[in-house]
Amino acid sequence: MKIFIVPTWHPTEQNPHFANWILPHISASAQNGNEVIVLYVDTEAKLPNAPVDDSFLRPKYITDHHLYIPMPKKNNRFLRTRFFYGKILNEYTSKLRELYKIAEAKWGKPDLIHAHVSLPAGYGSAIIGRENDVPVVVTEHYTGFEYDAKYFWRVGYFVKEMGKIVSGFYAVSPGFAERINQTGLLKVDGSLPNPININYFKCEHKLIKSDTFNIVTTGSLGWRKGTDILLEALSLINNQINWKLTLFGNLPDEHKFKKWLNNPNFNNRILLNGCVSQSELVNTYANSDLFVVSSRVETANVSMLEALSCGIPVITTRCGAPETLINNKVGISVPSENAHALAQGVLRMANNIGNYPPEKMREFVVNNYSMEKISSLLALVYDTAIQKKKTL
Repeated sequence: MKIFIVPTWHPTEQNPHFANWILPHISASAQNGNEVIVLYVDTEAKLPNAPVDDSFLRPKYITDHHLYIPMPKKNNRFLRTRFFYGKILNEYTSKLRELYKIAEAKWGKPDLIHAHVSLPAGYGSAIIGRENDVPVVVTEHYTGFEYDAKYFWRVGYFVKEMGKIVSGFYAVSPGFAERINQTGLLKVDGSLPNPININYFKCEHKLIKSDTFNIVTTGSLGWRKGTDILLEALSLINNQINWKLTLFGNLPDEHKFKKWLNNPNFNNRILLNGCVSQSELVNTYANSDLFVVSSRVETANVSMLEALSCGIPVITTRCGAPETLINNKVGISVPSENAHALAQGVLRMANNIGNYPPEKMREFVVNNYSMEKISSLLALVYDTAIQKKKTL
């Protein structure tokens, strides 16, 4: 089967850590003998400071099966409104059409297009699919989906139009799928979780023995990730267990956390490591005891599953997605936006850590989220979409 993958975001040479969660999705699509070609219209591209000729904006090959074209855009606070975003979608679809024609000329007509995130990739793919009589599947990852659906003047209209065309629409967690259904924009056909590279995220737990209870969390730290809730929770148990917290990710509003970060009796237990390579994440997971999701809202949480694959249990807030991806054998969930509940949850995990053997944590991921497991789900999704297209 020939699959054209259209990601809304993808790592680039200039930003190699950006959206690297998409890479396992592409690899999973390539399983079962499928030929996968990536068509990436880069809406995150920046124009160089120095003058450039037209060649900068032309399509190019990143690899033999990866076509790329930049689409620099100006920041606009009104961008995700129906009026402004319609112009963005027209330009995006035009550039995607250009990549599609190049790919079709070289590899032939695809059996299916799989887009990741409704806007702009899903919408653009739906238009291209309709023009060329190709079935389209969309996987939704975007945290702001519900906000876009909430107000008539935002971009939910385009999602609804996309939904009339595509042959399959999926979310990355059962919880997120339920929340999308509640918006009424379109019907979700099921969940397609993030695949985890279990050969990379290995169970090599506790390479370094320690009396410290090592906690780790990841993401762009701030309000959405509930960084304030996590820090407040740990301050409540500061003298009850010997904990240490490692945070990976950007901290754009560090001043908002000065209450904790400037406290000498607290900040010496915190490591702010910024954005790092996956190899460094694996090493930290191997020497940690607990992964924490303290978010206010999530669509899934890839890092949580990667940590489980490395053998460490998790605690997550009930923020609409991560709690639907685990069971009580690999971790616990607590109410969202409740520092006291999170603090008690951390204590509970610290006092019962022996109930979560590393090999069982990994086994859960292998059975539910490995590349092989997700690729088998994709095979069913692709076959269903192709058959649905034939009946229309």
